Amino acid sequence: MLLVVAGGAGGAGAACAACAACKRTPAATADAPPPDAGATREVVRIQQISIEAAAWPEGAGPPLEDRVLAGRVWEGLSQSPDFEAVGRQGVPDGGAAVRRRRAKMRVVYGVEEIAAGLRGTATLTVDWSDDLEGPELWSAVACEGGPPKDRKHFEAPAAALVECAIERAAHDLVEKERLRHADLPAVLAALDNPEPEIRQVAYAAIGDRHLVGALPRLVELLQSPDELVRDGAIGALVALRDRRAVKPLTQLAEFKDLDLMRRIIDAVGAIGGDEAHDYLELVATGHQVPIIRELAQQALARMERKADAGAR
Repeated sequence: MLLVVAGGAGGAGAACAACAACKRTPAATADAPPPDAGATREVVRIQQISIEAAAWPEGAGPPLEDRVLAGRVWEGLSQSPDFEAVGRQGVPDGGAAVRRRRAKMRVVYGVEEIAAGLRGTATLTVDWSDDLEGPELWSAVACEGGPPKDRKHFEAPAAALVECAIERAAHDLVEKERLRHADLPAVLAALDNPEPEIRQVAYAAIGDRHLVGALPRLVELLQSPDELVRDGAIGALVALRDRRAVKPLTQLAEFKDLDLMRRIIDAVGAIGGDEAHDYLELVATGHQVPIIRELAQQALARMERKADAGAR
Protein backbone atom coordinates (compact mmCIF):
# COMPACT_ATOMS: atom_id res chain seq x y z
CA MET A 1 0.00 0.00 0.00
CA LEU A 2 1.26 3.43 -0.88
CA LEU A 3 1.53 5.50 2.29
CA VAL A 4 0.44 9.12 2.22
CA VAL A 5 0.81 11.77 4.92
CA ALA A 6 0.06 15.50 5.24
CA GLY A 7 -2.25 17.56 3.07
CA GLY A 8 -5.98 18.22 2.77
CA ALA A 9 -9.07 16.42 1.51
CA GLY A 10 -11.11 17.32 -1.53
CA GLY A 11 -12.39 16.20 -4.92
CA ALA A 12 -10.40 14.52 -7.66
CA GLY A 13 -8.79 16.78 -10.26
CA ALA A 14 -9.68 17.09 -13.93
CA ALA A 15 -7.54 15.73 -16.75
CA CYS A 16 -4.24 17.40 -17.58
CA ALA A 17 -5.46 18.06 -21.13
CA ALA A 18 -7.66 20.83 -19.79
CA CYS A 19 -4.73 23.16 -19.21
CA ALA A 20 -4.06 25.73 -21.92
CA ALA A 21 -0.27 25.56 -21.82
CA CYS A 22 2.23 23.49 -19.83
CA LYS A 23 5.79 24.42 -18.95
CA ARG A 24 8.15 21.57 -18.29
CA THR A 25 11.80 20.66 -18.24
CA PRO A 26 12.72 19.08 -21.59
CA ALA A 27 13.53 15.39 -21.49
CA ALA A 28 17.15 14.37 -21.52
CA THR A 29 18.17 12.06 -24.34
CA ALA A 30 19.36 8.84 -22.73
CA ASP A 31 17.88 6.00 -24.77
CA ALA A 32 21.01 3.87 -25.07
CA PRO A 33 21.87 1.50 -22.21
CA PRO A 34 24.75 2.38 -19.93
CA PRO A 35 28.13 0.72 -20.50
CA ASP A 36 27.57 -1.63 -17.56
CA ALA A 37 24.20 -2.87 -18.84
CA GLY A 38 23.53 -6.32 -17.47
CA ALA A 39 25.22 -5.56 -14.16
CA THR A 40 23.36 -4.69 -10.96
CA ARG A 41 20.56 -2.26 -11.73
CA GLU A 42 19.55 0.37 -9.18
CA VAL A 43 15.87 0.88 -8.42
CA VAL A 44 14.40 3.66 -6.28
CA ARG A 45 11.86 2.02 -3.96
CA ILE A 46 9.32 4.61 -2.84
CA GLN A 47 8.15 3.74 0.67
CA GLN A 48 6.06 6.82 1.36
CA ILE A 49 4.65 9.82 -0.48
CA SER A 50 3.82 12.93 1.52
CA ILE A 51 1.53 15.56 0.03
CA GLU A 52 1.41 19.24 0.93
CA ALA A 53 -0.62 22.09 -0.55
CA ALA A 54 1.63 25.15 -0.38
CA ALA A 55 -0.59 27.71 -2.15
CA TRP A 56 -4.31 27.34 -2.75
CA PRO A 57 -6.68 30.25 -3.62
CA GLU A 58 -10.01 30.48 -1.84
CA GLY A 59 -11.96 30.16 -5.08
CA ALA A 60 -10.35 26.80 -5.84
CA GLY A 61 -12.30 25.00 -3.12
CA PRO A 62 -10.64 22.53 -0.71
CA PRO A 63 -7.17 21.18 -1.57
CA LEU A 64 -7.11 18.03 -3.67
CA GLU A 65 -7.35 14.55 -2.15
CA ASP A 66 -3.95 13.24 -1.08
CA ARG A 67 -4.43 9.71 -2.34
CA VAL A 68 -5.55 10.92 -5.74
CA LEU A 69 -2.42 13.02 -6.14
CA ALA A 70 -0.18 10.22 -4.84
CA GLY A 71 -1.76 7.97 -7.46
CA ARG A 72 -0.96 10.52 -10.17
CA VAL A 73 2.66 10.58 -9.02
CA TRP A 74 2.93 6.82 -9.15
CA GLU A 75 1.25 6.65 -12.56
CA GLY A 76 4.13 8.73 -13.90
CA LEU A 77 6.92 6.95 -12.03
CA SER A 78 5.62 3.46 -12.80
CA GLN A 79 6.39 3.93 -16.51
CA SER A 80 10.09 3.66 -15.62
CA PRO A 81 12.03 0.55 -14.54
CA ASP A 82 14.02 2.82 -12.21
CA PHE A 83 11.15 3.30 -9.72
CA GLU A 84 8.89 1.01 -7.74
CA ALA A 85 6.56 1.51 -4.80
CA VAL A 86 5.82 -0.54 -1.69
CA GLY A 87 2.85 -2.78 -2.40
CA ARG A 88 2.92 -2.15 -6.15
CA GLN A 89 4.60 -4.21 -8.82
CA GLY A 90 7.19 -2.30 -10.79
CA VAL A 91 8.49 -2.89 -14.30
CA PRO A 92 9.87 -6.47 -14.59
CA ASP A 93 13.58 -6.82 -13.87
CA GLY A 94 14.30 -8.88 -16.97
CA GLY A 95 16.52 -11.23 -14.99
CA ALA A 96 19.09 -8.57 -14.03
CA ALA A 97 20.37 -8.22 -10.49
CA VAL A 98 18.62 -5.32 -8.76
CA ARG A 99 19.74 -3.08 -5.92
CA ARG A 100 16.77 -1.39 -4.31
CA ARG A 101 17.34 1.95 -2.59
CA ARG A 102 14.65 2.94 -0.12
CA ALA A 103 13.35 6.49 -0.33
CA LYS A 104 10.47 8.76 0.59
CA MET A 105 8.98 11.32 -1.75
CA ARG A 106 7.74 14.78 -0.86
CA VAL A 107 5.16 16.40 -3.14
CA VAL A 108 4.46 20.10 -2.72
CA TYR A 109 1.81 21.57 -5.02
CA GLY A 110 -0.13 24.78 -5.40
CA VAL A 111 -2.13 27.12 -7.61
CA GLU A 112 -1.66 30.85 -7.94
CA GLU A 113 -3.31 33.58 -9.95
CA ILE A 114 -1.09 35.28 -12.51
CA ALA A 115 -1.69 38.03 -15.06
CA ALA A 116 -2.52 35.52 -17.82
CA GLY A 117 -4.79 33.36 -15.64
CA LEU A 118 -3.72 30.52 -13.36
CA ARG A 119 -0.50 28.62 -12.71
CA GLY A 120 -0.33 25.18 -11.14
CA THR A 121 2.99 24.05 -9.67
CA ALA A 122 4.39 20.78 -8.37
CA THR A 123 7.73 19.95 -6.78
CA LEU A 124 8.73 16.30 -6.30
CA THR A 125 11.72 15.56 -4.05
CA VAL A 126 13.31 12.18 -3.30
CA ASP A 127 14.61 11.81 0.28
CA TRP A 128 16.88 8.79 0.62
CA SER A 129 16.19 6.48 3.56
CA ASP A 130 19.31 4.31 3.29
CA ASP A 131 22.05 6.76 2.31
CA LEU A 132 22.45 10.27 3.67
CA GLU A 133 24.93 11.02 0.88
CA GLY A 134 22.63 9.89 -1.91
CA PRO A 135 22.34 11.93 -5.13
CA GLU A 136 20.05 14.95 -5.16
CA LEU A 137 16.94 14.03 -7.11
CA TRP A 138 14.05 16.46 -7.50
CA SER A 139 11.84 18.13 -10.10
CA ALA A 140 9.83 21.37 -10.14
CA VAL A 141 7.35 22.05 -12.94
CA ALA A 142 4.61 24.61 -13.66
CA CYS A 143 1.56 24.42 -15.92
CA GLU A 144 -0.26 27.59 -16.93
CA GLY A 145 -3.83 28.10 -18.09
CA GLY A 146 -6.06 30.97 -19.10
CA PRO A 147 -8.38 32.82 -16.70
CA PRO A 148 -11.36 30.77 -15.46
CA LYS A 149 -14.86 31.77 -16.58
CA ASP A 150 -15.99 32.19 -12.99
CA ARG A 151 -13.45 34.19 -10.98
CA LYS A 152 -14.99 33.08 -7.67
CA HIS A 153 -15.16 29.33 -8.36
CA PHE A 154 -12.44 27.65 -10.39
CA GLU A 155 -12.03 24.22 -8.80
CA ALA A 156 -11.87 22.32 -12.12
CA PRO A 157 -9.18 24.42 -13.86
CA ALA A 158 -7.11 24.60 -10.67
CA ALA A 159 -7.24 20.84 -10.25
CA ALA A 160 -6.38 20.32 -13.92
CA LEU A 161 -3.29 22.51 -13.67
CA VAL A 162 -2.06 20.75 -10.54
CA GLU A 163 -2.48 17.33 -12.12
CA CYS A 164 -0.72 18.60 -15.24
CA ALA A 165 2.22 19.82 -13.15
CA ILE A 166 2.42 16.58 -11.16
CA GLU A 167 2.29 14.44 -14.29
CA ARG A 168 5.07 16.40 -15.94
CA ALA A 169 7.17 16.62 -12.77
CA ALA A 170 7.02 12.82 -12.45
CA HIS A 171 8.06 12.45 -16.09
CA ASP A 172 10.91 14.90 -15.54
CA LEU A 173 12.05 12.93 -12.47
CA VAL A 174 12.05 9.73 -14.53
CA GLU A 175 14.22 11.37 -17.19
CA LYS A 176 16.69 12.66 -14.60
CA GLU A 177 17.02 9.25 -12.96
CA ARG A 178 17.51 7.62 -16.35
CA LEU A 179 20.21 10.17 -17.18
CA ARG A 180 22.10 9.30 -13.99
CA HIS A 181 22.66 5.79 -15.38
CA ALA A 182 22.88 6.64 -19.10
CA ASP A 183 25.84 5.94 -21.36
CA LEU A 184 28.56 8.53 -21.97
CA PRO A 185 27.19 9.95 -25.27
CA ALA A 186 23.82 10.62 -23.62
CA VAL A 187 25.47 12.29 -20.62
CA LEU A 188 27.61 14.45 -22.92
CA ALA A 189 24.53 15.44 -24.92
CA ALA A 190 22.80 16.49 -21.70
CA LEU A 191 25.63 18.95 -20.99
CA ASP A 192 24.19 21.06 -23.84
CA ASN A 193 20.64 20.91 -22.54
CA PRO A 194 19.15 24.41 -22.10
CA GLU A 195 17.77 23.48 -18.67
CA PRO A 196 20.26 23.94 -15.79
CA GLU A 197 18.63 21.10 -13.82
CA ILE A 198 19.36 18.56 -16.55
CA ARG A 199 22.92 19.80 -16.92
CA GLN A 200 23.42 19.47 -13.18
CA VAL A 201 22.35 15.82 -13.29
CA ALA A 202 24.84 15.24 -16.11
CA TYR A 203 27.68 16.89 -14.16
CA ALA A 204 26.82 14.77 -11.12
CA ALA A 205 26.73 11.58 -13.21
CA ILE A 206 30.20 12.32 -14.57
CA GLY A 207 31.63 12.69 -11.09
CA ASP A 208 29.70 9.88 -9.41
CA ARG A 209 30.55 7.33 -12.11
CA HIS A 210 34.01 8.70 -12.89
CA LEU A 211 33.30 9.16 -16.61
CA VAL A 212 36.80 10.27 -17.62
CA GLY A 213 35.74 10.26 -21.27
CA ALA A 214 33.86 13.49 -20.50
CA LEU A 215 37.07 15.37 -19.66
CA PRO A 216 37.66 16.93 -23.13
CA ARG A 217 34.11 18.28 -23.25
CA LEU A 218 34.34 19.64 -19.71
CA VAL A 219 37.56 21.46 -20.64
CA GLU A 220 35.76 23.04 -23.60
CA LEU A 221 32.94 24.18 -21.33
CA LEU A 222 35.41 26.08 -19.15
CA GLN A 223 35.35 28.73 -21.88
CA SER A 224 31.58 29.16 -21.72
CA PRO A 225 30.35 32.72 -21.09
CA ASP A 226 27.60 31.19 -18.92
CA GLU A 227 28.86 31.16 -15.33
CA LEU A 228 26.57 28.26 -14.38
CA VAL A 229 27.99 26.15 -17.20
CA ARG A 230 31.57 27.06 -16.28
CA ASP A 231 31.04 26.33 -12.58
CA GLY A 232 29.38 23.01 -13.38
CA ALA A 233 32.34 22.01 -15.53
CA ILE A 234 34.79 22.98 -12.78
CA GLY A 235 32.87 20.92 -10.23
CA ALA A 236 32.79 17.86 -12.51
CA LEU A 237 36.52 18.15 -13.21
CA VAL A 238 37.24 18.27 -9.49
CA ALA A 239 35.09 15.17 -8.98
CA LEU A 240 37.05 13.32 -11.68
CA ARG A 241 40.37 14.15 -9.95
CA ASP A 242 42.12 13.85 -13.33
CA ARG A 243 45.36 15.83 -13.29
CA ARG A 244 45.07 16.57 -17.00
CA ALA A 245 42.48 19.17 -15.95
CA VAL A 246 44.95 21.24 -13.92
CA LYS A 247 46.54 23.08 -16.86
CA PRO A 248 43.27 24.23 -18.52
CA LEU A 249 41.96 25.28 -15.11
CA THR A 250 45.01 27.43 -14.40
CA GLN A 251 44.80 28.91 -17.90
CA LEU A 252 41.23 29.93 -17.12
CA ALA A 253 42.27 31.81 -14.00
CA GLU A 254 42.66 35.58 -14.13
CA PHE A 255 44.49 37.26 -11.29
CA LYS A 256 42.07 40.20 -11.39
CA ASP A 257 38.95 38.03 -11.09
CA LEU A 258 39.03 37.21 -7.38
CA ASP A 259 35.90 35.06 -7.32
CA LEU A 260 37.21 32.92 -10.17
CA MET A 261 40.63 32.74 -8.54
CA ARG A 262 39.05 31.32 -5.39
CA ARG A 263 37.29 28.60 -7.39
CA ILE A 264 40.41 27.72 -9.36
CA ILE A 265 42.56 27.54 -6.21
CA ASP A 266 40.07 25.18 -4.57
CA ALA A 267 39.78 23.10 -7.74
CA VAL A 268 43.47 22.56 -8.50
CA GLY A 269 44.19 22.01 -4.81
CA ALA A 270 41.60 19.25 -4.69
CA ILE A 271 42.92 17.61 -7.88
CA GLY A 272 46.54 17.81 -6.75
CA GLY A 273 49.78 16.82 -8.49
CA ASP A 274 53.05 18.58 -9.30
CA GLU A 275 51.47 21.04 -11.73
CA ALA A 276 48.85 22.05 -9.16
CA HIS A 277 51.56 22.45 -6.53
CA ASP A 278 53.64 24.73 -8.78
CA TYR A 279 50.64 26.90 -9.63
CA LEU A 280 49.57 27.29 -6.01
CA GLU A 281 53.11 28.24 -5.00
CA LEU A 282 53.11 30.92 -7.71
CA VAL A 283 49.82 32.36 -6.44
CA ALA A 284 50.84 32.03 -2.78
CA THR A 285 53.95 34.14 -3.37
CA GLY A 286 53.02 36.37 -6.28
CA HIS A 287 49.38 37.45 -6.06
CA GLN A 288 48.83 41.06 -5.01
CA VAL A 289 45.75 40.35 -2.86
CA PRO A 290 46.55 38.96 0.62
CA ILE A 291 43.41 36.83 0.91
CA ILE A 292 44.17 35.08 -2.40
CA ARG A 293 47.74 34.38 -1.29
CA GLU A 294 46.36 32.97 1.95
CA LEU A 295 43.87 30.73 0.13
CA ALA A 296 46.66 29.36 -2.04
CA GLN A 297 48.81 28.70 1.04
CA GLN A 298 45.91 26.85 2.67
CA ALA A 299 45.39 24.75 -0.47
CA LEU A 300 49.12 23.89 -0.49
CA ALA A 301 48.92 22.86 3.15
CA ARG A 302 45.96 20.57 2.43
CA MET A 303 47.84 18.97 -0.46
CA GLU A 304 50.87 18.33 1.74
CA ARG A 305 48.73 16.78 4.49
CA LYS A 306 47.16 14.47 1.90
CA ALA A 307 50.59 13.50 0.58
CA ASP A 308 51.83 12.77 4.10
CA ALA A 309 48.76 10.68 4.90
CA GLY A 310 49.17 8.71 1.67
CA ALA A 311 52.82 7.98 2.41
CA ARG A 312 52.02 6.36 5.74
